[in-house]
Amino acid sequence: MGTVVYFDNYSPVGDITVVAMCMAIFALLAGSYIKKNSNSGIFVNIVIYLLLSATADMGYHISYGRVTGGDYSNVNIIRIIYHGLLFPTCSCMWYI
Repeated sequence: MGTVVYFDNYSPVGDITVVAMCMAIFALLAGSYIKKNSNSGIFVNIVIYLLLSATADMGYHISYGRVTGGDYSNVNIIRIIYHGLLFPTCSCMWYI
């Protein structure tokens, strides 16, 4: 097996941990008997945005390592999506 080289010493361990924690939170929310109100809806939205942004960050680093020929358009689009998903996460936290 060859070594996988990521941009800027990136390790996907943190993003995989975030994805696993988001899945665990969804499992706990599905099995709990909490009263659904606006705060729980905002919390679910925050977890969804964190899940999507961690997935986009992994996609960014994987696609950056596979660029050939100098075409970075896909990498830039994924990076914009990543930052676009982090902004609603931060703005949702103001409402809790």
